[in-house]
Amino acid sequence: MNVVTNWNAYTDLIDETIDGIRLVNAGEKRTVQDLKGIHYDEIKTGRVKVVRMNVSPDAARKIGKSPGEYITITIPTLYVDDDQGWAEFEQSMEKEWSQLLQSEKITDARKMLIIGLGNKRITPDSIGPATIQTLQEHYLGSSQEKKEIYLYAPGVTAQSGLETSDFISLLANELKVDVIVVIDALAAKSHERLCRTVQFTTSGIHPGSGIGNKRKEISARTMGCPVIAIGVPTVVDAPVIVAESIENLVDAFQDVYENEQSPSKKLAGVRHGKVTIAERNLSLLTPLFGKWMEWSPSDRLQLMKELLPLRDQQLFVSPKEMDAWLCRYQKSLSRLLLQWLK
Repeated sequence: MNVVTNWNAYTDLIDETIDGIRLVNAGEKRTVQDLKGIHYDEIKTGRVKVVRMNVSPDAARKIGKSPGEYITITIPTLYVDDDQGWAEFEQSMEKEWSQLLQSEKITDARKMLIIGLGNKRITPDSIGPATIQTLQEHYLGSSQEKKEIYLYAPGVTAQSGLETSDFISLLANELKVDVIVVIDALAAKSHERLCRTVQFTTSGIHPGSGIGNKRKEISARTMGCPVIAIGVPTVVDAPVIVAESIENLVDAFQDVYENEQSPSKKLAGVRHGKVTIAERNLSLLTPLFGKWMEWSPSDRLQLMKELLPLRDQQLFVSPKEMDAWLCRYQKSLSRLLLQWLK
C-alpha cells in the first residue's frame, strides 16, 4: 500500500491522524479497515461518538504515532454550559475508562502515580495541573488502606530545567508504582474538536508534540510499567483555521450554485457539515478556485503557513471560553479518577 503520511497539521488525536492519510494515486482517503495493523471500531450512542483503535508497531511507524490502544470520545455539539451533554459525556468516559483498565489488566493496581503535565499559568495548557489540584483537595486525607496514590504536577521543562520524562521515570522507579496515569492538554487539527473530545491511550505521551515541541516520551517502554494517557485538545494551529475557512467557502459556493439550479434544494438551504471529495463539483469550482481544488490537504495547509504574516513564530488558538471549559474538565476528570481510586 502506498500512502502519504506527511499531513502537516499538528494533532495529537489518532482519528485525525488517520483522516490525514491519503492515497497517492487517487487522492482519496482509504478506509481505516484497509490499513494493515490498525483495528478500528466506531460506535455512536445518543450524541456521543466513540472511536476505538488498536495500532500495531508496523502501522504506528507508517502513520507516525506510537503503538497501543486508543479511545477517543467526542460530542461534536457539546457546549460548556450543556449539562445534559456533559452527563452523557461523563457516562461514556466512565464506561470506556473501566473497559480500558480491564483490557490492560490493571484494575487491581495498588501503587499508582498520577501526573498532571502542563504549565498551570497558561490556561489551555493547565488541564493536567488543575486536575491534580482537585484530586489533592478531595483525595488526600481520605482512608485508602489498600492503595498508595501519588499525585504530582511537575510543571514544564522551561520552568524546572528538568526533562519531564526523566524526572517521572526516577519518581516511578523510586516509588515502584504499578501504573502511571498522565493527564495533558492536546492539540487538534480541527477547531470542531477543541474541548469536545477526550482521548485515552495506552501508548503513553510525548509532551509538547502536538505543538511541534516534542520532548522525550512517557510510555511503558521508558517507564518500565503501564502508562495510560488522558488528553483533551485545547489548541489548534492558526493556519488550519484559515484553511478550514476556505474549504467552507468552497462548499458554500457549491451549495449556492446547486440551490439556484434546483428549486427543491432552495427549500433545504445551505447544507451543514463537510462536503466529501466525491461530492465536489470540480467543473464548477475549479474555474473559481483554480489549483486549490487540485492540491492535497497538506499542500493547502503549507500555503496558509507561508501566507500568514507570522514570520518565524507559531500561533495556536484556543476557545474564548477556555476558563469555563477548564473548570468543566477539571471536575469531570477528577470525578472519573476519584471513582477509580476509591
